[in-house]
Amino acid sequence: MESETSTLEPAVKRRWLWRLWPLYAVVGLFALLYLFTGSRGGIAQFNPHTLQRRGQSEITVLFGTIPIYRSGYSEYSYRQQPLLQELVTRGLVAPEEKLDRWDWIFHWNDAWKDGYGVWYDPLVRNDQELLDWTRANPAMASIFWSEVFRCMRSEHEVDRLIGHDLLRMGWRGGNEVTLRKLIYELREGALLEAREYGTPAERKYAEAEYRKLLSQQRPQ
Repeated sequence: MESETSTLEPAVKRRWLWRLWPLYAVVGLFALLYLFTGSRGGIAQFNPHTLQRRGQSEITVLFGTIPIYRSGYSEYSYRQQPLLQELVTRGLVAPEEKLDRWDWIFHWNDAWKDGYGVWYDPLVRNDQELLDWTRANPAMASIFWSEVFRCMRSEHEVDRLIGHDLLRMGWRGGNEVTLRKLIYELREGALLEAREYGTPAERKYAEAEYRKLLSQQRPQ
């Protein structure tokens, strides 16, 4: 009996190993894909209500098109971002109740080399420059940041588009008068377009906001 058992054991092991060949094939395929097309990337997002930032890393294959692994999120408060800390300290913005609303800062890998979101410039590329500008221009900064966060916290797409454009253009030169004029013109153009091409809800909102805008004196 002992000799028969010892003879059967290797055969049983071989059968089990043979049954696992699909797993070996899948593992081998992903190993080859990663070897020849794999890359690493990262994701960062910002919550304009809570002023929290979060990020995760990822591993992809097929030159960034298919993520095969993403890490858990690492979250950071506004206190870890000098610009946001400055805005809160100066009373230009305050954290609000936590909402599950995350805007893109960036999504970078081989397939998303230009995957930069609306918050990339203020929180990454130009954060120090914006911090210096905020400290040097308190009156303009109060107008600018108040309008930016009012727009970016809105549930309406037209407001967020205005906030996006204001973030790019509103702090580069000029004075309080030119800034108020820019805000008026950005709102006017975006609301007019939303009245024509937005969803029914957006068109209704844009119509009401446009009427409010017309009741205001146009900045000169």
